[in-house]
Formats: sequence, structure tokens, C-alpha cells
Amino acid sequence: MAAIIADPLAGVLAVAGGALAGLIWLWFWLKEDCHPEPRKIIILTFVIGAIGVPVAFLLEELSFYFGRSLGFWPAGSPTFILLMIWAVIEENIKYFAAYLAAFRRKFFDEPIDAPIYLIAAALGFAAVENIFMLSSIFQKEI
Repeated sequence: MAAIIADPLAGVLAVAGGALAGLIWLWFWLKEDCHPEPRKIIILTFVIGAIGVPVAFLLEELSFYFGRSLGFWPAGSPTFILLMIWAVIEENIKYFAAYLAAFRRKFFDEPIDAPIYLIAAALGFAAVENIFMLSSIFQKEI
């Protein structure tokens, strides 16, 4: 984080590069529905999906250390089971984001709505993951 503060351009590039792909796909999905959903609800779903990244990270870290303390996997290498646990955590958080933002509302009235809201949540999640990944690439040693 200190490297991003020292070089603000790196932070701007990470945010732009990480969020741009997700926002382009979100725009595409907003255009595809013949009975469009309220933009406010889709954007809320995107944002809640993005907020899910730190939650997923925390739960993944907890599952790693808990499983390691029980002897399920060695300290240095994740196992297939651990990777599947992490995948379940992430996918459930994306579903929960769509559920919180959209599935309980009156606008959820067509079969196509579920994939649209789930995709919006996944795009928000992916945008923040991309920002974190790009920020680590753009960091320079001080």
C-alpha cells in the first residue's frame, strides 16, 4: 500500500484496469434484457458483490488456518479440498450479494433476472479481485 501512495499513478492504473472489464460487462448485460431491471438494483448488486471480496478473503484465511491447525493440510501448500472450500466460500458470497440486493425485491419477476443479478454480483467481485491483483503488479519496491 505504501508503494501505491508513493506512486499514485500505479493506484489509478490498478483501479482503472481492474474495474474497467467488469464495468464493460455490466453495461453489456444492462443492454441485453428486453425488460430491463432497475439500474439502481443492478449497481447495488455489483457493489455488494465487490464488498464481498474482503469477506471472502477473511473466511478463506480462517478456513486455511483452522484446517492447518487440525492437520488437514500442510502449512505451505493448499490441497484440492482447500481450494474447493475456497471456491464454495466465494460462490456463496456472490449468491448472497445477489440475494441481499435483488432476489427479495419486487423487481425479481422474470426467469432471466436471476442470471443478470448473479452476473452483476460476480462482476463486482471480479473487479475488486482484479484491482488487488493489478495493484500488486504495479507496486515497486521503495
